[in-house]
Amino acid sequence: MAVVTWNRTAKRWEARLQRDGIRRRFYSDRPGIRGKQEVLQQIRDFENGLFPVTDRKVSEVWPEYLEDVRHRVSATNYQNRESDGRLYILPTMGNRFISEITLNDWQVLLNSVTGRDGRVLAAKTLSNIRSTISAFVRFCYRCGLVPSPELDLYIPKGHPTVGKVIMQPDQIRALFSDDFGDHYINAWRLMLLTGLRPGEALGLQWSDLQNGCLNVCRSINRAGELTDGKNENAHRTVPLSRTALEVLADQKERTAHFASPWIFCNIVGARTTQSSAAKALRRTVTAIGCPAVTMYSLRHTFVSILSATVPEAMLKKIVGHSQSMDTLGVYGHRVDGDENRIATALEFALAPLTAPDAPISSSSVSGEELPSERERASVTRLGAS
Repeated sequence: MAVVTWNRTAKRWEARLQRDGIRRRFYSDRPGIRGKQEVLQQIRDFENGLFPVTDRKVSEVWPEYLEDVRHRVSATNYQNRESDGRLYILPTMGNRFISEITLNDWQVLLNSVTGRDGRVLAAKTLSNIRSTISAFVRFCYRCGLVPSPELDLYIPKGHPTVGKVIMQPDQIRALFSDDFGDHYINAWRLMLLTGLRPGEALGLQWSDLQNGCLNVCRSINRAGELTDGKNENAHRTVPLSRTALEVLADQKERTAHFASPWIFCNIVGARTTQSSAAKALRRTVTAIGCPAVTMYSLRHTFVSILSATVPEAMLKKIVGHSQSMDTLGVYGHRVDGDENRIATALEFALAPLTAPDAPISSSSVSGEELPSERERASVTRLGAS
């Protein structure tokens, strides 16, 4: 049996063993007797043939891991895993032998990784890197390269949480007052009125519109693939307000000459992509004066405006969240006039609001009409029953 010693410099238990001419190293960064016992168990597994005889570097195994990922996830998720490895993991860990890497080594990577030009990464980016590391270690476990698939990594403090910039009422009015020459203008309007995810809105077909509701059952991801949606909660029926139905009627008229099955088809009537639609939105929101708004910001805007009057449980159903999802915590942002809206909601809690009768067109809307208010009125009536 090899001797297990405590390395004061590296602050970990270590042992070295040679078998059939091949030397192996065993480590544990857990202090105390439990860490020593972990190393001893690794040695016993190695001697009993439960631990791999050969050792491999991260850079050697990474392509095999990516190939496994390719067969299990969408192209978008694959691209995320590939970029996490190329940009953050391989530069630091690529030449390390997998058996030598401890939990603390992975944590040090998370603590020290930076973006281009040394910029601090957002907490969300670190969370994605942590997820990729954990998935890679689980793959190594399945390949018999590590003794355990479990990692307990934390996100270090001091990394910013990047929030979504939402549209304010005046900007929403502007979006409904002019089409800005934007082929996808009604997609943005519908997303503001329903809270659909970008891929869900662009994946809508006219057959999904039934009895004043939208049956959300597909999505177009960032890679241009047609999928079943983000998760099982994404499949849902979304009730449409009068304004939303008018937006769809206007869209039907705009695209009638295409005879396309897609509600928001591209400029030749075919299925669109998120990238091409996003370019159109950037031009439009820049013209309105809110250039930081993205397609997903429209979903955040919907939740933020409706949060004052619609119960969270109902919002979860509308936007396709699970009951455990913190919808308002993640998607709720301050909207100008929140205090007045809350006061109004309390005053009229027992009386349904009446939506304005004036129809919306693709070219103009009265300056006093706020689409979100009409949406709120319709949803409040649904909740009242």
